[in-house]
Amino acid sequence: LAERVEEVPGASATAPATVASVAAPAPAPAAPAGSAQLVRRADGHFHADVLLNGQRVEMLVDSGASMIVIDEALAARLGIRPPESAYTGEARTANGPARFAPVRLASVRIDGIERRDVPAGVMRGDGLPMPLLGQSFLSTLDKVTISGERMTLE
Repeated sequence: LAERVEEVPGASATAPATVASVAAPAPAPAAPAGSAQLVRRADGHFHADVLLNGQRVEMLVDSGASMIVIDEALAARLGIRPPESAYTGEARTANGPARFAPVRLASVRIDGIERRDVPAGVMRGDGLPMPLLGQSFLSTLDKVTISGERMTLE
């Protein structure tokens, strides 16, 4: 399960702890244009099917992460390959400090919501159990509402 992480002063991203994998529940009902509906999974968290640069990615919604966080393998799949010198960011995680490369995603889309040129962090290696949908996307929304087992993004 993802744990909240703290930013290191001067850094701008976070990394997760551990995420348990569970079976997916029934899909959320269709959302009106300009919004998205998510259903809480059996693990107690909200997951989203997101298009990152046009590629479908399941992400964990993490309001405690300051930005979208992906690992190097996913970044490479998206055509993003930061050079070694780009890993200038540092975040504190439950597992200790972690280095990341600040990048920008051309497009992030969930149902009827799309944002362009979104900040993200690429974490070294493959230690990220699931990509995180953090505040670099969530803070662009007008409203995030949780009612029972549903999260609505608008």
